[in-house]
Amino acid sequence: QPYQKEQICEVRNVFEEIRKEHWYKPRLFWYVDLITVLARKGLRSEVGKACSYLKREQLEPDTDGFNLLLKTLLDAEFTQLTMDCFRLMKLWDTEPDRTTYITLVKGLESLGEMDLSAKMRLEAESDYGALWDFFDEEETTET
Repeated sequence: QPYQKEQICEVRNVFEEIRKEHWYKPRLFWYVDLITVLARKGLRSEVGKACSYLKREQLEPDTDGFNLLLKTLLDAEFTQLTMDCFRLMKLWDTEPDRTTYITLVKGLESLGEMDLSAKMRLEAESDYGALWDFFDEEETTET
């Protein structure tokens, strides 16, 4: 375990150095991969650091990439970071789609965050109209 943490810290340090290079062009999927590995290893503080680096970037709109990031964070039970990244997504002019809202609503509900889930349902309805049928349809196809 200590050796693994040491390796992950090395990877993070290399990533930090690469970010300083003139040729570095940030990509959301790099962050998704990094955060996925860190979350799977249970390195919660490292996930927080990676998300703080992400917030300092200026990335192109990428709905699919953000959807993966939100799912990764929810699966690892990072409620606050999930909501921070959702706000970041919108700040960077990345349009949430139906998958975004379904991921958020179901993920937040699974974590017992019913108030946040309800807020996401309302926001989804404001963006897409009545989605109740859409959410019900998703639940029907899963069973």
